[in-house]
Amino acid sequence: TVALATVSFTEPGAELPDATKQLAEDAAEVARDAGLVVEIGGDALAHMAHSSSAEMIGLMVAIVVLLITFGSVVAAGLPILTALIGVLIGMMGITAATGFLDMSSTAPTLAIMLGLAVGIDYALFIVTRHRQLMADGLAPEEAAARATGTAGSAVVFAGATVVIALLGLIVVGIPFLTVMGVAAAATVAGCVLIAITLVPALLGFAGTA
Repeated sequence: TVALATVSFTEPGAELPDATKQLAEDAAEVARDAGLVVEIGGDALAHMAHSSSAEMIGLMVAIVVLLITFGSVVAAGLPILTALIGVLIGMMGITAATGFLDMSSTAPTLAIMLGLAVGIDYALFIVTRHRQLMADGLAPEEAAARATGTAGSAVVFAGATVVIALLGLIVVGIPFLTVMGVAAAATVAGCVLIAITLVPALLGFAGTA
C-alpha cells in the first residue's frame, strides 16, 4: 500500500532548471488525479516547499499588531523594514557561504525566522524609547541619539546573548548543527548592527511622524 521512488539527477538540486522540477511535480499531480496520495521531498524540490507562507503570515500579524499599538505607519513599518533589511543581508552572506560550505536547506530557514524575530524586537526597543523621549519634548534627532545610547545597550546585550547561545551549537560537534548555528548567529548579529545604526538614522529622518 506504500511505495517509495527515488529520482536522481546528474546536476545539484540548486542548479536544476525550474522546468525539470516542474516535470516532477506534474508527475505527482497525475498520480494524485488517479486517487493516490503523493508527497515529494528532497533537496531538488526544496524550493517548491511553501515554508515562506508562514513567515509572510507572521509579518502580516506583526504589522497589524504594531499599527494598533503605535497608531503610526512610520513607527509600525520601520521595525519591519529594518528587520527585513537585516535578514536580506544575512541571506546574502549565507548564499555566498554556500560556495565553499555544505549547508542544509534548514539553515536559511532558521536564520530567516530568528532574524525577523530579533530584528523586529530590537528595533522596537529603540523605537519605543525614541517615542517616549519625543513625548518629553526632545527633538527627533536628539531623541534618536539618546534612544540609541540607552535602549541600544540593551539591544547589544540581548543580541550578544542570542549569538553566544547559537554558537554554542558548535560544541555539539554535529556539522549541520554547527552550520545552522553559525548562519543564524551571523544573521542575528547583522540585525543587531542594523538596529543600532540604521534604525536611529531613519528615526531622525522621520521627524515627528
